[in-house]
Amino acid sequence: MDTIFEKVRQIVDSLIEKLRAAPAVQSAKEALDKDRFQPEFLKEQVKVVSKDVAENPQKYFVIAAIGIAALFILFADYGIVPRIQLEYSRYHLRQELEAEKAHTQQLEEKIKHAQDIDEIERIAREKYNLSKKEETVYIIKP
Repeated sequence: MDTIFEKVRQIVDSLIEKLRAAPAVQSAKEALDKDRFQPEFLKEQVKVVSKDVAENPQKYFVIAAIGIAALFILFADYGIVPRIQLEYSRYHLRQELEAEKAHTQQLEEKIKHAQDIDEIERIAREKYNLSKKEETVYIIKP
């Protein structure tokens, strides 16, 4: 009794064999065997493609239209690539804005602290050696 996995494996193996026997695969193998940069090979490939274009112009029109649409979607003013760039800029600008807000908050706290009368007295005593009226100051030299 075959399991499902064995059946799937048999189907996959048969598909691989069919693909290997396909003429497109054979011609691709031959193309890889040839030196692809020889002028004769390139001329031959141009002939094959031009013949296919002449036989199936609709196919190449659709391919060209899809390609142009894809390029437009990717690279137009409101395409995917500019959109990604804008989102990247937006992300970094938001981070910068948050950092500036935090810095502004710190400065506001520093200003608030500096306006406190006790802080002003402390700075006057430490930095400028000032004292209150009727206060005795003892200077101790080391």
